[in-house]
This record gives sequence, C-alpha cells and structure tokens, in this order.
Amino acid sequence: MVVYGYARVSTDDQNNSFEQQQKRIKEYYDYHQAQDKFGDDTFGGVFADEDVSGSVIMFDRPAGGELFLRLVNGDHIVCTALDRCFRGVVDALMTQQSLMERDIYLHVISVGIDFSTPWGKLMYATLASYAEFERDMIRMRTKEGMEKKRSSNLPLNQYAPIGYKKVGEKADSRFEPDYKERGIAVQIVE
Repeated sequence: MVVYGYARVSTDDQNNSFEQQQKRIKEYYDYHQAQDKFGDDTFGGVFADEDVSGSVIMFDRPAGGELFLRLVNGDHIVCTALDRCFRGVVDALMTQQSLMERDIYLHVISVGIDFSTPWGKLMYATLASYAEFERDMIRMRTKEGMEKKRSSNLPLNQYAPIGYKKVGEKADSRFEPDYKERGIAVQIVE
C-alpha cells in the first residue's frame, strides 16, 4: 500500500506554505515508518492544490482529484490540518465515510486523529464542526463589511459596475453614475 500526503495552499502564509506542509508530512511518515505503523507501505509523495478554496470538495480539486484516482484499498492520506482538506462538516463526514468504506485511512497531523477508533470518529466530527463554524464566521464578517460599504456608497471592489465610474483614491473612493456609459448600455440592450 501507499502513504500519500495532501496539502492545500490558499495564501502566502509561511505556516501553511507547501514546503512547510510537505516537510511535516514527510517527517510524520518517516517517524511512523520507523515505528512500523505503516509496515511495508511506501511514500507516494505529496499532492498539493494551490490557490484553491477550502469550500471546493477535496477530490474535486485538481491535485485532490488526481490523488483520488490513485487511491486503492488500504492506502493512507496524511495532511497537516483538517482545514487543509475540508471546511464543511457535510463534506468532511461524507469524504471520511467514503474513505472508510474503501479502508483508506486519513491522518491529520495537527490533532493526531486515528479514524479507526470510536474516539477518533467523534473527534473528527467535532473538529469538522469547528472548521465549518470558522468558515461561516468569515462569510458573515465579509457580508457585514460589504453591507457597510454598500450603505456608505463605497465601492465593493476595485472595478466600477457598468454605468458607474470610480471617483477618488483608495479609502475615499466611491462610485458615481456615468450617464454616458449608461446611455451606451441602454443602446446595446435595445
């Protein structure tokens, strides 16, 4: 059987860089190989998705999909943290269930979860709930920030929508109607 690593890099954060995740995964494999936990299992390398949102299902991501195609019964997946693979409880639990049905074992280094035990299954569900809570909080703060900008007539992004022009610089910028562009848009629609 084979032990694969999986990493997801969404920012330039040093703690979650590909190199840092790859190093931790390889160290985990080497340590457990020396303890004979993986037996004759070989290391199959680390699959990494860069600039992919955690909201995309792990095996629908480019590297995650390639990893899925290589997995066979008895393989292992090692990741550094739960949020590198999943953000949603439903996604995490459904993926874990499908992996367990194929006797594929997921190892999450940061929390030391062993999914073959009842305690590991409980811990997994709890941590997946917290990861989803974190994602919902980010979404809520983003929505609140956009609503505040909208109510203050401030730009929501760096580009003006059709029929508007951006006026001002950075913090003082706002959108104002561009009647010439609106007239052109009306002609196009007609």
